Amino acid sequence: MENPEWCIAFHNAAVLHLPRIASDHSPILLNTCRHVATSPPEYNFEALWLAHPEFMDKVRECWSEDENESIQSKLRKLGSFRQAWSKGRIGCIKYKITILKSKLLRIQGWRPTAANIQREKLVMAELNEYLIMEATYWDQRMKQQWAKNGDPNT
Repeated sequence: MENPEWCIAFHNAAVLHLPRIASDHSPILLNTCRHVATSPPEYNFEALWLAHPEFMDKVRECWSEDENESIQSKLRKLGSFRQAWSKGRIGCIKYKITILKSKLLRIQGWRPTAANIQREKLVMAELNEYLIMEATYWDQRMKQQWAKNGDPNT
């Protein structure tokens, strides 16, 4: 049981209900060291966004809407735009690559008509865009890792 003094001392405490596995009792976990983030999330940039054909046009459009707007306001607006845009337009790259590969395999199993060859080219082009985005994503991560941990070969 808790009392007001305990609540003040452990104001970030949280109770987590764990699953029942080998018992008819439901275990709970009381976490008194929970860290609650108070600062806003940092603004990060994904280099893979540049590989998407719509990105720079959308950035220009977002940046030039109101010329009297402050830079902080524009950055805030751009930040919320890029978050929603990235989730909606790019999504999970690995999942999209898997879907496009299976779509390509299915199309390649069809009879080679002019329409099917055109479909194959379109899917192949989209797959190549996502493969470039994936390569850019991992390239950026490796550079961050190198900057953080250094090169083990030196």
